[in-house]
Amino acid sequence: MRLFKIQSLAACALAIMVGLVPMTAAAQTTTNFVGGAAYAAGSAAVATDAEAFTGTGSWYKNFTGVEPPVEFYIDPVSQFGTTFTIDDIADIKYWTKNDNLNPSGVDFFMKIYTVPDGIDDDAGWYGRRLNAEPLYSNNYTPVANTWVEWASAAPPQNQLVWFDGSNSGNFGFYGAPTLSDLQSGAITWSTWPGAGGGGTATPIDYGLETVLFFTIGTGTGWADFEGYLDAVTIELTNGDSYVFDLEGPVDTVYVDDDWAGSGGGVEVAPGMFFGHNAFDTIQGGVDFAGTDVQVAAGTYQEQVLIDHDLEVVGAGMGVSTILSPATLDIQYVTSKNYKPVVTAIGAQNILFQGFTVDGDGQGNANVTFVGIGYFNAGGELAECEVTGVRNEPLDGGQHGLGIYGLHDDGGTYTVLCRDNVVYDFQKGGITWNGSGVTTVDVDVLNNDVTGSPGMTAANGDPAQNGIQVVGQFTTALIDGNTVSGIGYDNTVATTKWVATSVLTYYADTTVSNNTINSAQTAAYMIEGPVAYLNNDIEVVKYGESAFGLIAADPPSAVPAPFEVPESGLIAARRAGIFNNTVDGNTVTFSGMDNTGSMGIETDSGYYDFLGDGPETQVAVITNNTVAGFEYAIGILECATGCSGSDYTSIDIHNNDLAANDFGLYTDAFSATVDASCNWWGDISGPTAVDNVLGTGAGIDGAAVSQPWLDGPGGNCNLSSDYVFAGPAPSEIAGCTSCVLIPVTLSRSDLNAARGVSVTFQLSPELELCGTPTISLGATTFYDGFAGQVQAFFLDNGGGSYTFDTSILGVPCGPTVGGEVFVIPVTYAGSVTSDTTGQVTITSVTLR
Repeated sequence: MRLFKIQSLAACALAIMVGLVPMTAAAQTTTNFVGGAAYAAGSAAVATDAEAFTGTGSWYKNFTGVEPPVEFYIDPVSQFGTTFTIDDIADIKYWTKNDNLNPSGVDFFMKIYTVPDGIDDDAGWYGRRLNAEPLYSNNYTPVANTWVEWASAAPPQNQLVWFDGSNSGNFGFYGAPTLSDLQSGAITWSTWPGAGGGGTATPIDYGLETVLFFTIGTGTGWADFEGYLDAVTIELTNGDSYVFDLEGPVDTVYVDDDWAGSGGGVEVAPGMFFGHNAFDTIQGGVDFAGTDVQVAAGTYQEQVLIDHDLEVVGAGMGVSTILSPATLDIQYVTSKNYKPVVTAIGAQNILFQGFTVDGDGQGNANVTFVGIGYFNAGGELAECEVTGVRNEPLDGGQHGLGIYGLHDDGGTYTVLCRDNVVYDFQKGGITWNGSGVTTVDVDVLNNDVTGSPGMTAANGDPAQNGIQVVGQFTTALIDGNTVSGIGYDNTVATTKWVATSVLTYYADTTVSNNTINSAQTAAYMIEGPVAYLNNDIEVVKYGESAFGLIAADPPSAVPAPFEVPESGLIAARRAGIFNNTVDGNTVTFSGMDNTGSMGIETDSGYYDFLGDGPETQVAVITNNTVAGFEYAIGILECATGCSGSDYTSIDIHNNDLAANDFGLYTDAFSATVDASCNWWGDISGPTAVDNVLGTGAGIDGAAVSQPWLDGPGGNCNLSSDYVFAGPAPSEIAGCTSCVLIPVTLSRSDLNAARGVSVTFQLSPELELCGTPTISLGATTFYDGFAGQVQAFFLDNGGGSYTFDTSILGVPCGPTVGGEVFVIPVTYAGSVTSDTTGQVTITSVTLR
């Protein structure tokens, strides 16, 4: 709904008529004015490019007797900056064009209103009113479809004559006084030829009257009229002239609050004419611009509505400021009455760029409060600062949205929201909601969103969201944003709502290259496909839980969206399989108490928000670094009372899960959890039921963890059956020139071992300083088998050696792993400076 008022320039003129300045002798000047579309609209005319006498346009009126008549006011004080009497006028002229088929030959007529003197005025707001109807002109010679001049001086034809409807006794007549007659002395209407004898008998000296306004208009009783008006000129006896070029619409308009109070058509800057291509309000510019509005520095307290394809560009954040009025009359009505400070609506290509939009805490009286709203509109929202969109003081009201987009008409829209700064909001920073079958492609790029500190259930505050995107047929790219401080202390809340930095529902979404700081829940997808790629995330525990990246809807984290569109509207989704990818992210928990925290989580089967039946999920979690959480990764699946959804496959690879209490929690059963090739913090692998010697981050649940990486980003070559050399000493120095490197066997089977053969390679920097010896001490591989062990040592050449051990007799051999032998090494004779050597196990045979 569009609700706004254009104040007529006539009303403006009446309001500013103070401080009259008498006309004095000065150098002769010509002052040019341009009457544009706004001036025309305020005069009940239409600015058009269809016809022109001067310039490229004119004003047009197609009058059928229903719409208001034209009233084009000219105010000498506000527009000319001077005053003068009728005696000071040399000529008044203008040009018209019509088809000459109008009833009674009517045409645009002229009036002169004079300043009241409080003595013999004809009305309270004016003294005298003189009318000039073209129909009664001397030498009246109209020409159809041709521009015709009407003038007060003595041209060969169409000389305007004047009557006074309040005193002449006849409302227009042939032979009425000319301008020269009015200036020659007092007029006695009762005796003026042609007046009919019914006029005022008291002589009236019009020449001494000070001009208040000139008007050009059309009548109210005309049954039919169509015509054009242009080139209105007022010439004074001192040589000054004032020329009004009436023009059509323009593409580019300019806005500057410094121009407030300017007269219509006045040149406020070179080439910029007030009401034509120059305005003092943004709404004025928007209403009368063809392609773009350029807004200068200033503070504009107004509500702005943009309802056609347009570029509205300010001078920058903190330079061009739109301040919310106390009452917002324009609203978009659905189940809520949205009240935005700035509204873009009903067009595909609206650019709004370079402003600060300050809600000024006006949300208490303007529910549902929005800073910038895009309602069934496409285009670009860029480089804007949005602040103060909240109640004063901030309270529990579930509204106050910095940027809000709603698309619910079944159309197709493309939106780019980039490089904006949003803070001091009540509920949501940036929100784009799509409903039903409306198709939306939205990119949210490089924005900076900061939540309000201290949000808590104990105070009744709302759980905020930084960026929210919703839509069953929405595709979203959320990239390069910085989202900070989105948290909610839910300790005392019955429902454990969580605040979410990036919250998405249903949409096919990519969340990439974002920096998310101090998040309670960094990113959360509800029932839709998502790719979390290369994000840098810090998670903080505000209440009873903390989450990094959630790739589905778990039972433990309860989202707090703003008005998710109705569920169950569509029987079938675009796809029944959700491919959820989590790759290349760094997710870190910050704080001492990590109880209830999880770095990366996927879930299946808990909810069916859309009511569209089961979906299956492909979960791929790769190349992430997760640190500080109770659980680095969680793979959850509903067991009872479920929606029927399940996993197709679960792949977890090449992640660094070392610095967490547990590396993985899983209760999934519909697909195997393949967690091979991850780094668990120790070369012995994760602490898990299938890896009894593992000392790395634990696995709680059933998962395939072998083989695993030999370090962060390392080789995937370790398992519970392996041999490793080490740990290595820090150095080989002169006083400890021969050091012992233990070789240890890790194994998963429990069968008795009859022998082990290990081949190892010394790098060129190392050489043996003795013969490798079998380890027989406590907790070694051969502990308790000293009398049964035989050892053989072979030099393979080139720094390669084989050490073979075997057990004779009974018992048959050890059933666990342990240290097998030690290698004595020193630096090679060729080494003359500090360097690094390496011992590599190249082959192992367990018999």
